[in-house]
Amino acid sequence: GMTENFFYFISYGTTVENWLYIVALRTSFSVLMHGIATSTFGAFYAAAKFTPDSFKYLLYSFAVILPVTIHSIWNYTVINKDTIQFGIWFLLLLIFIFTIMYKYSLRKEK
Repeated sequence: GMTENFFYFISYGTTVENWLYIVALRTSFSVLMHGIATSTFGAFYAAAKFTPDSFKYLLYSFAVILPVTIHSIWNYTVINKDTIQFGIWFLLLLIFIFTIMYKYSLRKEK
């Protein structure tokens, strides 16, 4: 994530104002996005491990496709000031979904 942010800082920070904007945004939210993408991979990979063979490869596919999609949507929305609000709302929606799933999984564990 740090290398990726560095390349965004030098590629899209064409003015001081634009550079500060990108640094503030990517520093504050990219960690959350990477955590969500990584946990999505882990959740689907673990589910596939304990699933019958007929659904195993579908879950392995989701383990790759969903995090890549989350990451792509995030990157696309934060490089453009016109779409940044969508990116922030998208990330907040993912946080909300993960909070619900976390609470649900804790209740199922008991």
